[in-house]
Amino acid sequence: MDRSLTDRAASLLNASKEERIAEINRKHIIEHPKYLTYYNRLQTLFDASPQFGTKGMLLAGPSGMGKSQVLYDFYLNNHPYEDENGDDQIPVLYTSSIHAKAKSV
Repeated sequence: MDRSLTDRAASLLNASKEERIAEINRKHIIEHPKYLTYYNRLQTLFDASPQFGTKGMLLAGPSGMGKSQVLYDFYLNNHPYEDENGDDQIPVLYTSSIHAKAKSV
């Protein structure tokens, strides 16, 4: 095995063409130290909220820095589920809005 390949990349050497294409098209996240800091802080606040009440966190920064990705990944890891009584539980509510420029007619 080529030592310059990650384990995931090496596993794709024997994968089907479809699997390799799917991997190329998959969104890849580079877990930068700041990404991990923000993500872990969100998780800490989330885990502590039942004991200490609801707290929030302002995640601010320039466009394109990954703020929305941190929030979306956090949502994916704390997704809605059905409890043992069949009730829907939504531990994290994620919404996103797209702002479009108004077009004049």
